[in-house]
Formats: sequence, C-alpha cells, structure tokens
Amino acid sequence: MAVEESHTICKGPEKEIKNEEIEVLFEYKGFRKACKATLSTLCLCMQQQLRSVGEPEATVSIAGSEGDEQACTFLLQRWSHKWKAFVNVGSVLEILDDDKVTVTHKPVSSPNTPILGPKVGAAKAVPTAPCAPGLISDVSYSAKSPYERSSGILERVKKPTEVEARALAKCFPSGKSKKEGFDPNAECVVADAQAKKKAAFKGKQRSVSVNVVMLKHYQEIIPRGNTRKELFSQERIKRVSVTRDMSNLQIRNAIIRAFKVSSFSFLESDKKGHLTRFDNDSLDGEGAVKRRGCLYLCEIDDSEAVPEHPTKKFKPSVDSGAHCSKDLASSDWNETVQQSSDNTGKASPREVIDLGSGSESDNESELGRAQAYIEEARQIRKEQDEAYQQSLEADKAKAKAEREQLQDIRKDLSRQWSNKLTQPEGMKFTLQFSDSSKTECRLLPLTSSKVLYEIATVYGNVTKGFSIHTIIPRELVPVTCQVKDISSSVLIVEEGENAPDLLTFVRETLGQAETQEEQVVEEVKDGSQLIQRVNEMRHKFMSDNTHQGVGRAFHRDHVYEDVIKTYEDNLEEILKDYPFRVRFINEKAVDMGGVCRDLFSAFWEDSYVKIFDGEKLLVPAVRPNPDMAVLRLHGTILSHGFMVCGFLPIRIAFPVLAAIFFGPEVEVPDSIILDSFIDYLAAYESSFISQALTKVQNNNQLPSTLQGQIISTLSRMGCVQVPTKANLKEVVVSTARHLFLGKPLGVLYTIHSGVPKLFLCFFQTMTVSEFFGLYKALNATSERVLDLIEEPSAMNSAEKRIFSYLITFVSNSRQDDLRLFLRFVTGSSVLLGESIRVSFNNTEGLARSPTAKTCSCAIELSLSYSTYPEFEQELSKVLSSEGAWAMDTI
Repeated sequence: MAVEESHTICKGPEKEIKNEEIEVLFEYKGFRKACKATLSTLCLCMQQQLRSVGEPEATVSIAGSEGDEQACTFLLQRWSHKWKAFVNVGSVLEILDDDKVTVTHKPVSSPNTPILGPKVGAAKAVPTAPCAPGLISDVSYSAKSPYERSSGILERVKKPTEVEARALAKCFPSGKSKKEGFDPNAECVVADAQAKKKAAFKGKQRSVSVNVVMLKHYQEIIPRGNTRKELFSQERIKRVSVTRDMSNLQIRNAIIRAFKVSSFSFLESDKKGHLTRFDNDSLDGEGAVKRRGCLYLCEIDDSEAVPEHPTKKFKPSVDSGAHCSKDLASSDWNETVQQSSDNTGKASPREVIDLGSGSESDNESELGRAQAYIEEARQIRKEQDEAYQQSLEADKAKAKAEREQLQDIRKDLSRQWSNKLTQPEGMKFTLQFSDSSKTECRLLPLTSSKVLYEIATVYGNVTKGFSIHTIIPRELVPVTCQVKDISSSVLIVEEGENAPDLLTFVRETLGQAETQEEQVVEEVKDGSQLIQRVNEMRHKFMSDNTHQGVGRAFHRDHVYEDVIKTYEDNLEEILKDYPFRVRFINEKAVDMGGVCRDLFSAFWEDSYVKIFDGEKLLVPAVRPNPDMAVLRLHGTILSHGFMVCGFLPIRIAFPVLAAIFFGPEVEVPDSIILDSFIDYLAAYESSFISQALTKVQNNNQLPSTLQGQIISTLSRMGCVQVPTKANLKEVVVSTARHLFLGKPLGVLYTIHSGVPKLFLCFFQTMTVSEFFGLYKALNATSERVLDLIEEPSAMNSAEKRIFSYLITFVSNSRQDDLRLFLRFVTGSSVLLGESIRVSFNNTEGLARSPTAKTCSCAIELSLSYSTYPEFEQELSKVLSSEGAWAMDTI
C-alpha cells in the first residue's frame, strides 16, 4: 500500500490529524517492538511490522474509517487502562505517546454472523433491520477469528454504551426489554449457586479454629517472645475446632483430647496483657468463639482437681443399680473423681461409684459422707483462692511501685543528660538495641562510660539487665572507664539471658539517685577524703593536658587589675602552664603552692565587691552596660584557679557556681536551692522562714504575723504569689530559683562562655550532687579546721598552754574569722584537706607576732603569752592587718 493511501486510511472521520511523532509499543502474538511514527503514518508502520512477522498480505485500518475498512484484514487496537484490555480505535487521535497497541483480525460480516446476546452461547441471525452500516459490528461483542480458535469462543466482552443499547433495543424488540433495561453483566448463574450453597449450610453451626495455650503453671503475664516459642516447641499451643452450640463439658473434652491432660482451669486475658482466673471456671462454645484470638488455660495437678457437681453428674439408682448418669461416660467419670480416702474415715468421691450395690439407707449414708468431703474440699479451695488473690494483689502493688520508681529514675537521668548529649566537640556514639532502634549521642572524651549505660536505660527499649559491647573488635564496655578509651563508635546493647530485672540492674550496677546522694553525704562528713579524691583527679587531668610554664609576677596592692590584664594578654599560654607558679613583686616568698592560692584568694576578695551582691552568700550583680569581656575572663579565672590549686570561691552561692561550670540550664535539686536560699538571707529572715517551713512540714497553721513577714521578704525579691500553708515551700523554692538562676541569667551565660572547653571536659565527669558535696567540704567550720590541726608530740607545759589557746581561738571563731585564719596559714580561704602543723618559739616583744608558711601549711607561735585574752587580741590583730598578708620570709 502506498504512503498516500495510508494517509487516507489513518485519517479519522471527525478531526484532522496533526503530523506529530509518537512512540508506541507494538505487540502481536508474543512479538513486541517499540515503534516511532507520526499519527498519519501509524497504520502504515503497524502494517510493515505485521508483514515482518509472517503476515505478508496484512493491511491495517481503524474501525469506523469509510471505504478502506472493507479492504483491510486487521483493525488497530490500543490498551485501555480503564477496562484493562485492548479496545478498537475509532480515530488515531485516541492513541497517545507511550501507548501500547496491537492489531486484531477484522470480523467477517455476513447475514448469518452470530451476534452475542444476553447469555453466552446464544446466537441470533442478523435481521434486515433498517440500521446504519457497521452498527452491529460496533455495538456487538467481538469474537476471535476462526483461524485462531473454534467458532463461538469469545476473547473478551465489551459492555455497550447507552446509545448502543438503544440501537440494539430497536434491532431486537421484545416485551421484556421494555420492562427492564438490558444488563449483559447479569450474574444470575453465580447468584443461584450462592443461594444453593447458603441453603445447604442453613441450620448448621460453622466450626471455628481457636488457638489454645496450655500453661504448665499459673502466671500473671501473657507469655510472649521466647517463652511462647518454648511453649510451641513443647506442643502446648494447638488449634482446637469449636462451635457456638458446644457446652462447657464438650469444650473441656475437646481440649483434654488435644492436650492429654486430666484437669485444667480457664484464664481470662485483659488488654494490658494480664491473666486472671475465671470466677466460675466455665466456658461454653459462644465464649470460646468470642476469644478466637487465643484461649489461655492453666494445667491443674490431679491432687488439686475436684469435681464441681458430682451429685449432678451421677445419681445412684437403687432399682437398676446404675453406676453412671447419662451426662457423663463411665471412663470420663472415673478420671474426674478419682480420689483416695483420707485417714479421717471420710469417703472419697471415688467410692461413690459403688453406692448402687448396697441398700437404700447405706447409699444415703455414703452419699452424705461424699457430699461432706466435697464441701470440705471446696472450702479448702476457696481459702486457697483467697490467699492467692491476696498474694496477687501484693505482687501487683510491688510491681507497680517498682515501675514508678524506675520511671522516676529515668526522668531524673533524662533531665540530667538532656542538654549534654549533643556536645559539638564530643565523640559520636551510636547505640543499637535488639529491636533495631538506634540512639546517637556526642560525649566529651573524659565522660564516664556509665553515661552510656544511663542513656541506654532512658532511651532504649530494655526490660532487664544489659551490657554494652563494641562491634569490631567485640569487647565489653565497662561501667567505670572513660569514653575516650572505647575503640568503636558503634555499640551494641545486649540483654543477658539470666540478667536481673532493670530496676535491680540500675540499683546494683549504675548506683543511682539515693545511693549516690548517701555516698556524697558520707564523704562530706569526712571532707578531707572527698577533697583528696578530687585533687587527685584534677592533678592527673592537668598533667595529661598541660606542660611546665614560666612564673608570673603580680603587685599585691592591685591584684585584681594585674590578674585581669595578665589573663587578657597571655590567655593561651597561661592555660597551658602547670604547675602555675606566681610571685608577688617586692616579696621574698617562693611559690610552692601557697603563693598561688593566696593570689586567687586575694583576687576573689576584690571580685566579691566589684561584680557580686549579697551579704553572707553572693549572687552576680545585674547592672546596666556590663563589661562582657571582663565577665568572660571571670569564668576563665574561676575555672583555672580551681584546676591549678583547687581554690573555689565558696562565698558565691552554689546554684550560681553550678550554672557557671555546668551551664545556666543546669537542674539544681529543690533541696539544695532551699538550703542556699536560707544561707543567703539575713539571720532574722532565715529564722522565721525556717520556722514557717517547719510548721508546714508538721501540718500546722501559719500565724498571720509570720505570713506577713514572709510576704514582705519574698516581695522584695520579685515574688508576686501569696504564700499559704499549701504552697509555701513551692513559692519559696521558685523565688530562690529566680534569685539565683533567673534574674542573673544573662550574666551567668556570659561568665559560663569564658570557661575553657578543656576544663568543661573535667567538670562533665562530675554530677551536680558530687559538686555540691565538694562545695560543702571546702566550706570552713570550726570542727573541720580543728580536725586539720596536728597536735605536736612531746609538748611541755608551756607549749600545751599555748596550743590550748589556739584550739580555743579556732573553736570560738566565726566563719569569716576562720576564713582569714585559713588564708593566713594555708594561703587559701577554703579548706585544702591538708594538715596544719604547729610549732613554737621563745620570741618576745614585737617579734613574738605569729608567723605562717603557706606552702607547708604551718604556723609558729610564741610561748610568751601569759593569758588567753592577750593571745586572742594579738592573733586577731594580725589577721585583720593589711601587712599580715605580705610574704617576707622564705
């Protein structure tokens, strides 16, 4: 066929074809090929492909084309996504790019061509009705060519449209078509088959398969996971067929046949996964079908099995001598009531079987004895059930308390580490759990590996004790190491097979909450032990990260300005120097630790006045236009002074120090906030607030005068709430938290930003409770100072007298005087944990003034004092003198 002819063939009767190139997939008898052609040459292209696969005389056209359709042997079809089949193409404009096309044999039209009617296989001859040519072929059902299959086998069914249905109704008029519309998809055969099947099952009960779990012993929790797998391997999980009309006895017999057990009881499961016993221990078919998900049973030993109603199941007949009732077979009855008589002479239920052989009076007597035995067994069973219920309630209460305690521990750990798990400079770790979940965190190198276990406890789906391992090589991560010693960044969290429950594991392995606080309290009682331990950690940290430096010189008359300028000009070099050696200009002392401590003590005495407010305890002063650079340097000097010589300015309130070292978002416990607030207030204010808190704790009413004093004090600090008996502690704590952490928040952020990252790594190894214990241990009291004073050996009477004067002076000194005494002897106004040595001389006059050596923590006293007032007056005068701090001796 020529190209000009193909243009005529492919041109539709309605629209003019645009010369656009499209790509289609041609498919014919397993042959597939992607073809490119324009809409005008599409039929020609399909014709060439068709001739290349064995159809040399094939010509292709589209349905509805005039003239050429009768000369063509194949019709073009496209794939319809709506009908999921190939449909005839009325115009090439229906074919789009990337469509799938094929060809089909053109049906032979003759007067005797069968047309598909409403039912498959019914054929009619085409009548000579006055209709348009080709109408019947368009609206009828297409059949495959007789060359491919035998005549009458249909390839597919095409539902006619409404226009085609009206044309068919005109060609095939009938009375039925006028009453109801033509429905070629009528499923009358299928509907009849379904109706017959439904009628066949009418009146019969359908059996339902129920999963039955037979537990060997009663347990409170539904078995899951490995426990359920073990039950399945032991064939204690089976499927039993039941129907709704089955009785309790039939249900029990079906279960006994499946599991080969003698007796069992039914268990009820709730939505929370708990199991409880049935009240009446009875279940019919309707109840079993409702529990088609799973039915739980508990096996009962033969010694515990007692028939519920033996008199109903067996009625002895004197006339016939029958041994069994119709309700239960003899063999089943023997298995159910097999019991041995006890030593009391009472008849067991097993003896009831032989009652029919005696006289009527004997039968009644034996039956009465059997009933009494059964009633006694029921009473014992009832008492056992009551005891079991009490034990169960106690176990539930204990489990609930443990869950709440574990939840509280997780909350505390979450608050403690929520802001410290994403340190930008930290090491990245990924914890993988058994349920394929993961948790990522970044920890500073010196952080304890115990934090990883705490993170797994809080964020992991763990239910019992676990261990953490590295992947390559596989090694156990101990609880006591540092994260920098861990060789792998990907860690596996594995639960042990015989591991204890999670709460026990947390208590024993991680040492949480109360245990840590009790340990800190004990260490505070022996402050020197805690200080010594922290000093060892500090010395090791500085030795590993610094090197020997040069000495620095300062003027004692303007220590504050010299320290600020020195740190500002030589910050990087100073932070790398350890030991940090200093000297005072025009003074002879050589620094062996005491001069450095005296430098930081003098600096902070000046800083208390310049940037802090308060009387006993100090908080940062909030002033307009503060010098941000100087505030940042205070953070650097504070942390550096603690790291090089252990000095901590304890006159600053503890919440403020905690915010500087751990960040302003630190969670300080309410008890510590309250203690710091009481110490911050004046003596008379702290007395009536402590009195009010004691009254509330003892459930007593607040007097109006006391309440007015509290309102007056708290209102000066920004409190707007009215304290009452119900909210007194809450109001006081919130006011104190605002005073320490809320009001100076901007200043705290600035000072905290000055703490070097190297020192932050060290402070992250401590908890807030441990840091509070150190803060308390460094605070000077008369008892702690007296514990540090060593009594010289082999003293004479004069030395004993002067030594007793010193002990009396320390015992009667106030806290401010104790700080001066410590600074005079040790160079530090806080406790160092080092012993104070006492020596004596025979100087008199002006030369008998007490002298001290801060590097060795020693004080030398004259023996020329005749009375204690004379000794006290001279020592107090030395401590309050400006020249007392000059170090003129080596």
